[in-house]
Amino acid sequence: MNDSTIQLNDLPDEILMMILEKLWNIRVLYSLIGINRKLDRITCDPVFTRYLQLMNGISHNSVGQLPEIVLNRFCSDILPKIHRHIRRLDLESSTMERILSTSNYPNLHQLGLFNLHAKTAASLFRSKSPLNHIDANQIDLLIIDIKQYGDMCERSDINLLIFTHILTIFCNLKYFSFDTSQQLSFGNSPPNIFSSTLVELHVSLNDLTDCLYLLDGRFSQLYTLRVYTVREKSTHVIIDNKDKLPNLKYFSLDHRFYTDSYDNLIIPLLQRMINLEELDLYLKISRIQTVPFEHEFFLRITQAFPNVKILRLDNEQPQKKNHQDSSITRYFHLTELHLLEVHDDYIEEFLSDSKTCLPNTVDLTIEYEAMQRVTENFTRSTTQINCSKLIRLNLYVLDDENDVNLDDIKHYFPRAKIFAKS
Repeated sequence: MNDSTIQLNDLPDEILMMILEKLWNIRVLYSLIGINRKLDRITCDPVFTRYLQLMNGISHNSVGQLPEIVLNRFCSDILPKIHRHIRRLDLESSTMERILSTSNYPNLHQLGLFNLHAKTAASLFRSKSPLNHIDANQIDLLIIDIKQYGDMCERSDINLLIFTHILTIFCNLKYFSFDTSQQLSFGNSPPNIFSSTLVELHVSLNDLTDCLYLLDGRFSQLYTLRVYTVREKSTHVIIDNKDKLPNLKYFSLDHRFYTDSYDNLIIPLLQRMINLEELDLYLKISRIQTVPFEHEFFLRITQAFPNVKILRLDNEQPQKKNHQDSSITRYFHLTELHLLEVHDDYIEEFLSDSKTCLPNTVDLTIEYEAMQRVTENFTRSTTQINCSKLIRLNLYVLDDENDVNLDDIKHYFPRAKIFAKS
């Protein structure tokens, strides 16, 4: 270590910073802090101290605690030296109390708590807990990860209790991610579940109806909402809430079940989002084989969401009407268009200049064979104008025998970067 330290000391600060920035900051702090003044000064830089993940191996399912020898050194020596620089801590359940009680963290604004047990989490957000060592009013970002436990109904009740306590304690939250494997139901939630500061929320709900309860005004400042649902059936209740949601700009709904609530639940909900800029829907509509998307549907989309940037379509049912005399649909801000697993009618809907006017900013994802058919082997004049506006084209080649030469079609997409995948 002495030879290595001498070599490090010989390096200019700028070079040393460039080297250390490529390493895990926990390892940098553990290995170098306390050796000499120069290394202390460099390792105490915000690059290494503003965000600490004091746990091992974040994976999709679990995390682990740091080795005991590393944890001991952090708690006894390192954290007391850098505690004023720390803005974010990510901790796992078995060591969080020890770490939080090691020192005060006057500039801590962001907190991630992982691998929590349900009973621990239920008591954690009450008056006497390890969180008393931090100023909850300063926390504006909170990520909660809870271990799977019990049956779905039991989890839903306990999760709602935890969710309620969190919003009571952390009254200035702006970003909140509540473990999306832990579902909530807001149908019977008490009126004190609200936040006037929250702007981004990631949450898992029991069903689609819970979306209506979630957006009944209790989170009026939401800018971004990501929702996952875990149950197929939605409660058929009448919730007559037509209040607009002017602050909501991004909405993502992932409901991987067939639903018959598209007309009476989804559409009225979306119509309340008058300033929506990005919409990401994953839905399976149970009537999809009997209800094609006609041209008027897309006209309504642009009228309801004039700022829409990303649009994904999945419908293999052909259109039924002749739309020759209809108004042209105009997408002024569209940047991404996904037309995989769609009938050719919808490709023509978007590419024909008599039906749609695309901006010069679109990244299109589509099947090669479908594009070839609709554009009449890249010669059709009525689709060439919109194709010439594309800035990126992602082609999925379904037929392995198709020998796709991108140079042969470049003339049809003069502005686009073209990519082909089999």
